[in-house]
Amino acid sequence: MLVCAGCITPPAILPGGQRVLTLDPERFPAAAEGVELSLETGEVLRGVFVPSDPGAPVVLHLLESSGSITSDHTVLTSGLLTLGFHPGPRAVIAALADRGYASLVVDYGGVGASTGERSPEHLARDASAMWADAVARAGGDPSRVIVRGVSIGTLAAAALIEDGAEPGAVSLLLPVQHDTVVGHFATESYGGLLSTLVTPWFDEVGEADLAAALQRVQAPVVVGVIEDDELLPPDEQAALRALVEAGGHTWFVLPGATEADGQLFGMVLRNHFLATGTARSLQPAEAELLLAVFGDPVARDDRHAAAWGALSHHERRFIPEGSLEHLRFEALARGRLHDDPVTVAALACTNLDLEAAARVLDQARGSLRTWVGERDLDGRIRLLDTGDPDGALPVDLILQRAADERDLPRQPWSSNVAPPTPAELAGLARAIVATPDPSDRDALLLQAVRSSDHVDEVDVLRRVTRVLLKVAGYEDRVVPSADGTIRVQVYAGEGEWTSVALDGPVSRRPMEDGPGARTTPGPVTTPSSPSGGAQSSPSLNPGMAGAWSQTSGQPSRSLSIRSGRSRP
Repeated sequence: MLVCAGCITPPAILPGGQRVLTLDPERFPAAAEGVELSLETGEVLRGVFVPSDPGAPVVLHLLESSGSITSDHTVLTSGLLTLGFHPGPRAVIAALADRGYASLVVDYGGVGASTGERSPEHLARDASAMWADAVARAGGDPSRVIVRGVSIGTLAAAALIEDGAEPGAVSLLLPVQHDTVVGHFATESYGGLLSTLVTPWFDEVGEADLAAALQRVQAPVVVGVIEDDELLPPDEQAALRALVEAGGHTWFVLPGATEADGQLFGMVLRNHFLATGTARSLQPAEAELLLAVFGDPVARDDRHAAAWGALSHHERRFIPEGSLEHLRFEALARGRLHDDPVTVAALACTNLDLEAAARVLDQARGSLRTWVGERDLDGRIRLLDTGDPDGALPVDLILQRAADERDLPRQPWSSNVAPPTPAELAGLARAIVATPDPSDRDALLLQAVRSSDHVDEVDVLRRVTRVLLKVAGYEDRVVPSADGTIRVQVYAGEGEWTSVALDGPVSRRPMEDGPGARTTPGPVTTPSSPSGGAQSSPSLNPGMAGAWSQTSGQPSRSLSIRSGRSRP
């Protein structure tokens, strides 16, 4: 039996993703290309190439175990239980494209849409095929390829370097060691005693030595770790850090996650898996490395020209050249890629500052693509403009809530149930405002719409109603009444508007979480904005829904309505 010790291939490459890869416009930009790499064994590795500007450097993404380009989320499972998930590589691909870098992401053999057998023995082979394709897409120049490895992908990167690859830069996030990762994983999963009995029977994960690769690599390297990584304990981290710094490379700490963040049914999702989700965002140290090596490769003038050229003559009349709206359009279009030009034009006509507009565009690339995009330019302006007499509505909360509602199948507008009417949403708003002890999520909504001390409960009701209307996809506006009050109206099509009654009895629908229990939207999760508060009014405000005059810091009730305006 001793002869067999160390002869079993460890299950280091886990299943993940879908068997079929489709370039769904909800997930990938229109310019994305399907990739098929045929191996000598007859197996086919499949993935996606997302271009940036012409001639852009190429980032080769070497994914973690079970990571797949076919899925928006990487899922950790145990038996029949799903223990957790984190976002797939789409966000980092988009961030890189905006910065002028193309991306090549291909699934390992047997994972996702790639054929063949899952095995760490194939890690070097698969990485070699991916590297060759990345170099070809970089014009045959390996120095214009960036290798980005995450978790077990760092071992694939090490295999490339030991095989003689000479990339222009290397990013290693959550590195592991080929000769210890199996033992550490077994200890965390099965406990020390069982791990001691099982580990000797398993082979190492490939032959690539990360330490040796770091000593050999000529390109600049960044290495990102978390301090409490069960797969790379402190002694191994210290040794690896010494090598990194001795080579003049950059060592940094990724934002980690506590064990409490990963508890489910009494089990704990350890830090390494949770932090792998963090690695799905472009890290500041990586951005600094790319800027130092490649400068700024973005073809900004070309981006603006392409976005402008994609608009119709009618749409261009919303943002005429020389106008403030066009300056905002140019700033957004020059800094981003693969965004819908019509949505960019709509945001140029709203009251949002450019940072908030960029966050809207991020969401419009994903779960909110149809929420924003299934309407003409004027409709998008009406939906996205958050101008209000008592300060702009909290755009981050609106985005988070809209995304949450569309991610949950039980919600009315993501099922066959009719969507809530404006009257129902107004009733829900009245209930939220009237509840003496609201839930934490309702309290968050109320806090977000109270932008200043002078906002009274009538204004709060209007603002909560408008948030719920926008979440549900209604285009709304505010108009003054003869008695000095402010009315909320919803666009009914064909230039017609209908008023939403904000008075009347409170009639709150059931808020249970069971499927089909809700017929109006319920409370939401914490918004992605760090502050969670209302947006401040920007100094540059070329398309604000209400041009409210200011007197002694207080908004007056005279306004010039631009929301729902008759555009060119």
